[in-house]
Amino acid sequence: MPRNARQHFPEDYVANLQTAAQTIAEQSKNTLAGLEPMPCAWLKLAPAYPSFCDQAFAYRNQIFAYLIDKVDAAGNSTLDEEAKKRLLAVAHENNLVPCRFPIKEDHTPLEAEWNLRHLETNDTVVPQAVSSDSPVPLSHWEQLEIATQVTAEWLAENRGGDVTATCAIPGADPQIWFHENTGGQAWILVRLPDDPEYNDEEFLKEHPTLKAFNGYECRVKLTPDTDATQVYRGHAATPSTDGPKKVHASGENLFDEEAPLGAPPPCQPEPEEEKEVDGKGCLVFLVAGIAGLLTAAATVVKALC
Repeated sequence: MPRNARQHFPEDYVANLQTAAQTIAEQSKNTLAGLEPMPCAWLKLAPAYPSFCDQAFAYRNQIFAYLIDKVDAAGNSTLDEEAKKRLLAVAHENNLVPCRFPIKEDHTPLEAEWNLRHLETNDTVVPQAVSSDSPVPLSHWEQLEIATQVTAEWLAENRGGDVTATCAIPGADPQIWFHENTGGQAWILVRLPDDPEYNDEEFLKEHPTLKAFNGYECRVKLTPDTDATQVYRGHAATPSTDGPKKVHASGENLFDEEAPLGAPPPCQPEPEEEKEVDGKGCLVFLVAGIAGLLTAAATVVKALC
């Protein structure tokens, strides 16, 4: 396997993700048992870099996106200010509830129950207290997150190549890096049906380093399973796609021999301690229920181990 064919994450971070996933899933089970249909679903569970949050889940008509916060001995937050600003900006734009998940050095939650604190007010966040059944359309980020996972699953099911990195930060391109079957590294722009058409000249003028890699675009449509005209949070929908279509052929001699075709994208970090994670199959689409939350949490825990 080529170096950095998979993203790598510090073992300490991996352990904290395990704790957070298990805590949210167990609290959902304890709080929501007996409700039909189950109003919870994971939207982001597996680790990915770059990202504006560590994990995110839906409860009824609200989305809770949180950062893992390794608190100090006194229980004080140690979150990076830039990370907080990124999450707050995306949350304000996409109607998300920005939170932090405070966790101690021994990888246990700081507080009981949900263990969520609002990122701006520091108030305790109780999902069932701030959610309702009022219809709320999916934000662009939610649709893009789902579409990115659908594209990755299409590649896996059609043996189109191995995904090495994903990114669903609003405004950041590309959404997927993958190894083509020919061995080269390529990128994919994941788009919704109403997004602007791809223009090779304009796009590469803004992203000149991508010229050396083959590029694709994948359009994904979400269709409500009811007669609604748009997809709402907490309501089932069916995704559809024809798969990635090639929109750019790599140039030659754009990089010297130190950066050959197939090299990892420059955004990938080099953590001090590394652990391989692929995170495949960790998205539970829209309405999952308690069983789905627990199964997905168990899946990511197993994948991270």
